[in-house]
Amino acid sequence: MTFLCSTGHTGHYIKALFSTSLIFLLAHVSFQICLYTIPSLDDELGHNCSSWETLSRHIGVSRFPLEDPWSMVWLLTPDLGIFIISLITLILCSRLLKKREEGPNPHMSTLLQEVS
Repeated sequence: MTFLCSTGHTGHYIKALFSTSLIFLLAHVSFQICLYTIPSLDDELGHNCSSWETLSRHIGVSRFPLEDPWSMVWLLTPDLGIFIISLITLILCSRLLKKREEGPNPHMSTLLQEVS
């Protein structure tokens, strides 16, 4: 799927927003997978007051509390929300630009006929 939104600054901004939201979502999910599948990593990072835990929270990834599913939803919702909204915006922009490039607007064709 090629996105035609890159014709201007706004298109580049939408692509950058989509890319960064995808990177942060993948980073968050991969951090959780690594954290819970590699026990030595969990021990090395320590608990709430360790320097690694503080650093990971500043970056934007934090440990999911497995015993509280609502906290997991609360922590993942911003990354997932921004990703979904930027994807929808990118698709809508692409479709609108494609429709605009397919043919002239009916109003524009009457204006062109009046001019010539």
